Amino acid sequence: MSRFGAFVMPALLPALAIIVLLLPGIQSFSSFDTIIHYTGWFLLALNAVFSIRFHRAQPMFASIILALLFLFYTRFDTFFAPYRTTESLWLLFSAIPMLSFWLMVSPRKALLSGSSIAWSVGIILIGFAVWALAKFPLAGDHIARAISYRTISDIPLPSILATSPNLPLISVLGGLACMIIAAFIMQKDIHLISSWLSIYPAMILGIYFFAQTNLAILWFTAAAGSISISLLQHAHSMAFIDALTGIPNRRALEEKMRSLGSKYSIAMADVDHFKQFNDTHGHKTGDQILRKTAALLFHVGGGGKAYRYGGEEFVIIFPGKQARAAGQYCQRVRESIENSPFYFRTRKRLRNKTPAEKRPLKKPARALYITVSMGIAACEINSCKPEDILKTADKALYEAKRLGRNRVIIAHAKES
Repeated sequence: MSRFGAFVMPALLPALAIIVLLLPGIQSFSSFDTIIHYTGWFLLALNAVFSIRFHRAQPMFASIILALLFLFYTRFDTFFAPYRTTESLWLLFSAIPMLSFWLMVSPRKALLSGSSIAWSVGIILIGFAVWALAKFPLAGDHIARAISYRTISDIPLPSILATSPNLPLISVLGGLACMIIAAFIMQKDIHLISSWLSIYPAMILGIYFFAQTNLAILWFTAAAGSISISLLQHAHSMAFIDALTGIPNRRALEEKMRSLGSKYSIAMADVDHFKQFNDTHGHKTGDQILRKTAALLFHVGGGGKAYRYGGEEFVIIFPGKQARAAGQYCQRVRESIENSPFYFRTRKRLRNKTPAEKRPLKKPARALYITVSMGIAACEINSCKPEDILKTADKALYEAKRLGRNRVIIAHAKES
């Protein structure tokens, strides 16, 4: 899934929550509150299962925070009632943004790690602070004046929000701004990172509607749903996207081959002399070459979709294209790869160099030119099998290598 989809998909449930707010008739439905309540708990349980299965601590702890907020707002009313004060709400609005941002930007960790212990301590401290504010009102007054000197009450609000408490505006909006910046900077686990842009506002809005339990639970459920969607996206990415190159992997190719029609072309591409690049320049350079090659093949055009087949081999499928038409697009991308230099640094940094000498080079010191060989086969009859077409394309690829590499060879599948 694209980076755009990673941002948009988790926002579907918060968007649905907004629609519910704009349609009062839905809220008046007799079982609305019950459905939302149990849906929220179901999603939180689902998140826990997925987080354990994929060893992801951040969504697990985000779900724990939401579960505690669920309890704080909907269960044990007699027990929690003394703690649901304006001061505790101010505290949550100040602490949740910081804790959420901390969870978001922390390095990817397993469930049992030092970071997990630190997050647990943070959650416990927030709970202790909520308790202390209720037990020591005088301290609560001082803290409230300290953290709410600039509030959202200075901004005109719709009537639906008029009865809500003051919010520490700087903390809430500052946390959102930091998350937006981090989401565009951080590259790993993009689905889990970008989902915070939906989880965080929904969580804050849930706290904001503390006086209207049904609306608070609606927003907490939307936040839990955003976590679920991001985990499903992450699972899909792990299963069908190649971790090194970022393009669909062999499993995705096999799924695609099951749904091909009666007319298509398949191209196999192989990086020429790749083992030599690895032996000479190291595996890191080899990985960078594969990433660059994949990026260029990804934009082959003609409706073609590139997959990493394994090692330095790639497959491109052209639905509805004859071999000759697919060959034209493959020829263009082959020329593009041939004419796109790959730059890498050759300076060897020695321990006794001065700081000035250790500075990175402003310009690349050396360029490598890589080439690919490609073989193409087409299915133009109803009885051919994708596996046979792939084998024929593979034979054409080896023919391209035998003839000197850096070329495209077109073959045709035999009728069966």
